[in-house]
Amino acid sequence: EKQLYYGMKGLQKLLGCSEASAHKYKKTGRIPFSQIGHKLIFDRDEVLAALRVKKLEGGHTSTSK
Repeated sequence: EKQLYYGMKGLQKLLGCSEASAHKYKKTGRIPFSQIGHKLIFDRDEVLAALRVKKLEGGHTSTSK
């Protein structure tokens, strides 16, 4: 069963992050969401999967010599 989180407060709760970080994730397109009217809806599994993919993509940027 899907776990849905509603609004930016819901995203903050899901990620355990600040309001500024939640807005940054949404604004930069790092996480998927749906919108009905003014209400944002975040699917827990989709959000966490998107962040795992982004982390893996960014994990190969080492500059060690």
